[in-house]
Amino acid sequence: RCEECSRTFTSGGKLMQHKLRLRYFCCHCSRNFPSVSELKLHHSSLNITLHVCPFCQLFRNEEPKNTVRHISDNHVKDWISTECMECKKLFKNKERALSHLQLKHGVSKVDGEDLIRVRDFRCLYDGVLKNT
Repeated sequence: RCEECSRTFTSGGKLMQHKLRLRYFCCHCSRNFPSVSELKLHHSSLNITLHVCPFCQLFRNEEPKNTVRHISDNHVKDWISTECMECKKLFKNKERALSHLQLKHGVSKVDGEDLIRVRDFRCLYDGVLKNT
């Protein structure tokens, strides 16, 4: 029997398949949600601090070490990024950021120097990095 919807199944395998279809899983209370928006709404009702991946904003976890692991596994090249100060978009290097400014914001590369900044995200997790 499914705890979420009270539906009954003839076997444990069918129940597991049903649970896998409910793919938005809360790691805090083990409940499943049919959509990302419902999971986010549920998370907002919990009294927890979530560490959000600064690169994709998709990974959220209350343990900073898990966020560091996610970043290391998925965004290791992004630890140091160049940010467009106009739209906050991140780039792997200065040249890509300057090209973006020119194409998307109509700013020349010479003037663009003042509209980019290097972001080192390692400092956000400095204590965690030393302990992992």
